[in-house]
Amino acid sequence: MRISVEVRSALPSAFLLVVLALVPALFAAWFHPKGPRTTASEPGGRGLALDEALARTRTQAVLWIDARSATAFAAGHIPQAINLREDAWEDQLPEFIEAWQPGRPVIVYCDGGGCAAAKSVAARLQREFAFDDVWYLEGGWDAWQRRASP
Repeated sequence: MRISVEVRSALPSAFLLVVLALVPALFAAWFHPKGPRTTASEPGGRGLALDEALARTRTQAVLWIDARSATAFAAGHIPQAINLREDAWEDQLPEFIEAWQPGRPVIVYCDGGGCAAAKSVAARLQREFAFDDVWYLEGGWDAWQRRASP
């Protein structure tokens, strides 16, 4: 198959146009203010700042998972959150399965920035159920309480 001279001479220009269009598109996708800030390289999924999590709750139903101890959960939790911890996984999993619906994002939280329980539970949900819309709340319960306090 032979390529005509006209087509061959137009190829560098076409390539340049594609590259020039791709650069601003990638820049916009990466830095768009409404795009979620993710940390996908970390184990346990992607982190979500509280403001972004709250914005999601305004546009869709979110399933909140509290990965803290039963005592901490009983003392206070995000409204409609369910308790799901690694150490009580088998006992608490039925409540999660009953509450979850396909397409419903899951946001897992624990005490605060240094708490690894949320990442652990999020990772397990991703691994065992192949969920792709699982997040952990950056700052956890501490961030929620600071936001709720005047």
